[in-house]
Amino acid sequence: MCFTPAHTLLYALTLTGASVYSYRNPAPGKRLWVCAGWFALMEWLQYLSYVILANDEYAQYNKAITMMAYFQIAFQSFMIHYANGYVPAEMLRFIFLMGVSDLMMVVPIPGLAWNPDPNPYRYFAGTEWRTWQGAYHLAWSVPQTATTYYRPGITQFLSFFGPFVAVGKWKQAVGLLVTGPPMADWIVGGDVNQSASVWCFQSVVIAFVPIVKYSNLSRARKVVAYIMFACLLCYNYYLVWWLGAMRTTDSPHTSHPFPTCLLTAQSAR
Repeated sequence: MCFTPAHTLLYALTLTGASVYSYRNPAPGKRLWVCAGWFALMEWLQYLSYVILANDEYAQYNKAITMMAYFQIAFQSFMIHYANGYVPAEMLRFIFLMGVSDLMMVVPIPGLAWNPDPNPYRYFAGTEWRTWQGAYHLAWSVPQTATTYYRPGITQFLSFFGPFVAVGKWKQAVGLLVTGPPMADWIVGGDVNQSASVWCFQSVVIAFVPIVKYSNLSRARKVVAYIMFACLLCYNYYLVWWLGAMRTTDSPHTSHPFPTCLLTAQSAR
């Protein structure tokens, strides 16, 4: 048991519908449909990942789908801030460059040494592009070079929460932080390969809340919608924790926090 393809498909369809609704009912000064659509893309990629994992004949596409997922993740923060319209254009361009910097961590550059970092404690730990079924949700292995002056490491945390703090949107920053990485890490027990995928389905709430906030719904209906989405968030995390806990209890060795390729590299050192 684990987070299922059916759940992922549900969120993909839901976010796609939200994106279409927001596009047809735009909020002044906002591009909320972009955020909903971008996270819908992530859910569709995860659904395709489940399809690939369930069919041995599609195994050759595993590397490609993992690369696409990482590319989507690298620009999540840019899409959020672009859609919400809180930050000035200059800061938005810098956030985009931070996304490009994240991509550079996995791109061999002529003239620079390419030595994938085998550190088992970094997120997406691994030395090969691979997606596999973890105890709780999908797990990702992404080869990243060690942090250097020219490759400053993954900057997603700063690009996600920093702009909200810079423009005084503390509530948004705290809300995203509390319900995001810490909760995901707690659920998966610090598994650096599954934490990102568990956090990603919270995008349902990230996309819906601003759409409801700037909609023409009455105040009472907005309150009801917020309560519903809060319940959905709690259900999401409970679902992945409960099903994952059952899986690890029934078969504690079905999922390891690090991919086999990384364990081999570590044991050889």
